Amino acid sequence: WILVFLALSIRFLGERSITQSLALLQNISPKYLYSLQKWDALGILGFFFCKSSVFQHRFWSVVTGSEIPLNCQLGGGFVLLHTNGIVINPKATIGPNCMFLQQVTVVSGVKIGGNVVICSGAKVIRPITIGDHAKIGANAVVLDDIPIGATAVGVPARIVNLKESLIHVADNSK
Repeated sequence: WILVFLALSIRFLGERSITQSLALLQNISPKYLYSLQKWDALGILGFFFCKSSVFQHRFWSVVTGSEIPLNCQLGGGFVLLHTNGIVINPKATIGPNCMFLQQVTVVSGVKIGGNVVICSGAKVIRPITIGDHAKIGANAVVLDDIPIGATAVGVPARIVNLKESLIHVADNSK
């Protein structure tokens, strides 16, 4: 309620809408802000639908035990096979066609390329870059950058079979 009060206060100080006022108070991505503005333009009905979508998101977050904020930067084709315990920071960038299994943690500042598979229990706990077509093994703790097509396993994660991974990526691109 405090955020809503502050947003209304900012609105009366010259901002155009409540959603733009809330954006000043929270770090909301432009895509999410645009979706809120679409609903905000519909008046009270839009306000109801906006609030119901937030409630639905929070409900499923509790049911699945995952923390994936509405303002995450996710590429298209993002797949979660088991949603239990997945934590993604909203400032992490995840490319298209990535797949996460259960208990994966991704912190702020991480850049994940396209077609990356992150297996069960893997933790990415530093702001690093993971290249396209990379694979992260189960329970790996990734501390360093992972190149394109590499497979990383272990604690801390080490790169294994880089040459075979690159050949496999080259074969799939034909």
